[in-house]
Amino acid sequence: MNVQFLEQIVLDAMGVIYPQYWVQVATEMTFPRHLEVLRGFYSTPHPCRQFRDAPMVPPILSAWELDVQQGFFKLIMMFNVA
Repeated sequence: MNVQFLEQIVLDAMGVIYPQYWVQVATEMTFPRHLEVLRGFYSTPHPCRQFRDAPMVPPILSAWELDVQQGFFKLIMMFNVA
């Protein structure tokens, strides 16, 4: 199961892409923590989970762009649920 699915902390952090996340009371407190988890997982190279001898998986997101765009992302997501 570990090979097929991401760690629970990464799956939880991915909740920021759903509108239901943004109607929760604690969003302002949890969003920075979830963004940090996503930044750590998707913006750094890491070993391939399925094949031992495979090369490192390159980052698929830019940490800098995540930081720069987080305010706009929050605004759009909050607007979508209003």
